Amino acid sequence: MKRNLYKILFISSLIIIVASIIYFRNVVKPTNLREHYNEIATENREKVSERRIEIEKEEELYPKKVTAKPIFDKQVSELNFKLNKLEEQVQVREAYCLKSLNETIQNENYIDIKDSMYEDLDDVRSKFSTVLNEAMFRPEADELFAEVYKAVESDPKIDPRLLFARLERIDICRDPKALNFIDSVLEAYRLRKWPTIVRDQLVSEVFTLVKETVPKNRSVENLLYFTNVLLIMADNGLVPLSFSTELEDLSRRLNENHSMFKEVFGPRQGREANYISLSDYLRRNEELGIELRQISRDIENNLTLGY
Repeated sequence: MKRNLYKILFISSLIIIVASIIYFRNVVKPTNLREHYNEIATENREKVSERRIEIEKEEELYPKKVTAKPIFDKQVSELNFKLNKLEEQVQVREAYCLKSLNETIQNENYIDIKDSMYEDLDDVRSKFSTVLNEAMFRPEADELFAEVYKAVESDPKIDPRLLFARLERIDICRDPKALNFIDSVLEAYRLRKWPTIVRDQLVSEVFTLVKETVPKNRSVENLLYFTNVLLIMADNGLVPLSFSTELEDLSRRLNENHSMFKEVFGPRQGREANYISLSDYLRRNEELGIELRQISRDIENNLTLGY
């Protein structure tokens, strides 16, 4: 009985061994394995390719949200926001300047040097001071100029033509009526032969404003304005006439710098070329502004000695 059992077990084992050999030779042998896995890999590649096509179609139909802008763009956005706020303040200041001017000079009588208003020197000096320190005072415009100048020098990638357009919008609180009034008061000093103390007071008011605004605002309009005021003072004997030559030369160079800049700046040039032109123009104005301040100091020094 045991012999038959052993025989059955031996035959069963032999069958299993033979079947295993056949399986490994025909199914699990290297060539068959490669073919097997190559088929799977091909199927996977086809599935990946199909999924990629599906993703591309989904992206076309449902584009992803735009990622956050680089930090540099954020800086430009913040700069534009600051400049816009300053421009709003500039417009508010302009309205205030005009209101102050019209309240101070309520009619056109000031044009006539023989008018009775010029009999009251204290009133004339008061009006003169108000026009300079309120109707012509514009710290917001000076601050906006300084910010635009800084922007040009730091190259924030804002279109330079837009930056220059901002500069052109800051020429506020310079109503012709204000300059005409100043001209008339200074002419009255000469024709009415007011005492020297009146001259010193008027000149001091002008120089105080020059020191306040010119270092901050070197726009061509600002520099030309005060150059012209000093020329009017020289013409009417409040400052030595010998300074007229320097002032006229400064005025000429200011106009030349502006004209040369306008000839090259604009749509005919590329962005970088416009940046260079605007930067050179502002730097040159800065140099001319330093000259104006120096002439003003020279005049002050001269007046303290008397002439």
